[in-house]
Amino acid sequence: MGPIYISDAKDWGGLYKSTDGGITWNEVVSSTFTNEYFWDIEFKPDNANTMYVGGHRLYKTTNGGTSWTDITGNLSQYTLTNEIGKYLSIAVPPKNSPSSISNTIVIGTISSTTGNTQIWYSTDGLTTSLNPATSNAGGGASVYHFSLNLGAYDNSGTPQVIIYLGGISFRTSTNSGATFTSVSSSIIHDDIRAIGVPKDYG
Repeated sequence: MGPIYISDAKDWGGLYKSTDGGITWNEVVSSTFTNEYFWDIEFKPDNANTMYVGGHRLYKTTNGGTSWTDITGNLSQYTLTNEIGKYLSIAVPPKNSPSSISNTIVIGTISSTTGNTQIWYSTDGLTTSLNPATSNAGGGASVYHFSLNLGAYDNSGTPQVIIYLGGISFRTSTNSGATFTSVSSSIIHDDIRAIGVPKDYG
């Protein structure tokens, strides 16, 4: 059994790791973390040593959590505040994605006042690039939550990055987040909090 990580709301949040199936937990301490309230944890597909965690800032480790790098960059204008309600979500592609897609990382941030969602796009696993894809991904997110995920194939099985975004509607983008299309109007309740995509395929 591999390690398990959770984020916890204790004392403005923290990152915790278990190596015994969740029986005991130890806090992951790093001087790089700054009073964090972590919202999301993701691993790079096919590389369990590379992990991304996000809260008010965005961090990356490539050695299983031994050391961390703050890769917030341009995200700082959206996330540098200790205000609960500014939410950050991380989406990685499915396992065994084509090489043209496997290093794609998408970040979503949300305005706690307008509910508008900002999408950020990287094609190199957040090594150097993190660029805003659109200033407002159609709006319509809850001011405290939204959901984000990635697929790697279209309906015909052709490799393609598909961004799935949920808020008060279910939307998709096939052009790196430049535009989003609402694809469903029959949601049971207008507050989509999670989107699941099996990581063996997309």
